[in-house]
Amino acid sequence: MATRRIVTGVNEQGRSVLVSDEVVPGVELMPDYFISQIWGSDTTPVAPNDGSTPDVFGDFFAPAGGYRVVISVKPPGDVAPEIDEELGAGFESKMPGWARYFEDEDPGMHATDSVDIVIVLSGEEWCELDDGREVHLKAGDIFIQNGTRHRWHNRGTAPCVTAVVLLGAKHG
Repeated sequence: MATRRIVTGVNEQGRSVLVSDEVVPGVELMPDYFISQIWGSDTTPVAPNDGSTPDVFGDFFAPAGGYRVVISVKPPGDVAPEIDEELGAGFESKMPGWARYFEDEDPGMHATDSVDIVIVLSGEEWCELDDGREVHLKAGDIFIQNGTRHRWHNRGTAPCVTAVVLLGAKHG
């Protein structure tokens, strides 16, 4: 999986310019489950006039004041796996900091210090909350996940593609 990223900037004359048009590779976390880190920073956003790419390769989840933009592809039948030591190490090497949020005793369940804006581009998925309630999301739906305990499932028949903006936050 790869995603095209186009970036604008400002030249010395103060005019808008195209700075880059490139493909950002995806990382396969498990078979057919991909994530591409598109854009992000660990600090308050500053629009880079030169279109330079912020550092998006620190921890997967941004600290308070930071942000991430990712594309996720989940295969159909996606069931939250138990994250054993080997799988956790694999996740950690591909997406630093990602696995530590997942609960050993309740596979797939996690809570993060972030506000996540999830936009379903194609397919469908379900978000399960810790009270057992599930929300069914379809293409075009936008889901705001406010750092609560949850887990994702793809019970559809096609891959689910989402665009996600993760905003590092503090719990209030």
